[in-house]
Order: sequence, then C-alpha cells, then structure tokens
Amino acid sequence: KQYLTNTLSISAATALHQTGLYIGKALVQGVVNTGGTSVISAYTAATRIEGFANSFGDSGSAATSVITEQSYGAGKTKRAQKVFITSIKCTAVLGIICAVILFFSAHLTTGLMLTGSDASAVNNATIYLKIIALFYPLCFTGGSFTGYFNGCGKVLITLAGSLLQISIRVILSFILFSNLELSCVALATGIGWLTVNIVWSII
Repeated sequence: KQYLTNTLSISAATALHQTGLYIGKALVQGVVNTGGTSVISAYTAATRIEGFANSFGDSGSAATSVITEQSYGAGKTKRAQKVFITSIKCTAVLGIICAVILFFSAHLTTGLMLTGSDASAVNNATIYLKIIALFYPLCFTGGSFTGYFNGCGKVLITLAGSLLQISIRVILSFILFSNLELSCVALATGIGWLTVNIVWSII
C-alpha cells in the first residue's frame, strides 16, 4: 500500500510537470503564430535545432537521477551530493560547448532547415538561436537540479521550478512579442532558466 501510494503521488507530480510544460509551450506557440508565416517557420526550425542540443542535457539529467536515486536509496546522502556536484560541473561544461556550437553555427543550420524560405525567416531563426545560446549552460545545469531532486524523490520541487520557468517564458513572451518577436521568446526562455537555477540553488 505504501509503495502504491508513493508511486501514485510521484506519478501525479510528474504528470503535472509534463502537462504544465506542454501547455506553456503551446501558449508560447500561440503567441508566435500571431507573427505570420515567416516567424512561425523561423521558430519551428530554431526549436528543432535547439531540441537536438537539448537531448544532451536531457541525457545528463536522466543519468543524474538514476545515480542519485541509487545513492540516496542506499542511505548514502553524501555520495548523492557528490553526484550532484559532479553532474553540475559536467553539464555546465557540456552546456558551454553546445552553446558555442549553437551560436556560431546558427546561420548555417537555420539556412539548411529553411531551404527555400525567405531571408527574413532565416534571419529570425538565427537571431533566436544566438540569443538563446547565451543562456544554454543554464538549461543544462537545470537538468542536473531536476535529476538530483527527482532522484531524491523531491518531485514537487522539480514541479514548482518547472512551472515557474515556463510561466516566466509565457508571460514575457505575451508582453514583449509585439515589439521584439522571436528575440523576446529566446530572452524569456533564458530568463526563465536563470530564475529557476537561482531558486533551486537556494533550495
């Protein structure tokens, strides 16, 4: 009964986490859709490229979760903390590498993704990637935090942080899109990552 209760509570928190993220992303997409076909194409291409880079951060988060879970479950909290510190260092370095590649290859990769599209779409996608690349290490270190908290069974902390960052992304995108278009979406995403990293660091 206890195992069932724990499983259901963690599953519910994780479901809310994923639901909140996808609703937030859908709301941001709705804002982007008001920019017209060129902006929509640029955002779609840029997020596909960004998603490829994100896969490395997601893998680091999953690995952190598994190893933390093994250590924490065995009662070795100090080892779990060492796992977290090592994970932060590794993901920060990997995030910097991905950020540099993303920044300097932005025009090339968006050009390949948007073959046949107008120059405006390529330019918008390039600007989006270059701005978001500046915040990319925070995306990766955020994965270390979520992996650690999930591994310790503290999924509500992960849920609260994720809802905080996606809320910031949605609100700032709504407020600033009419003036800055895709630049504001990238900036809003980066500010969300920065905020949640600070909050999780304090916790």
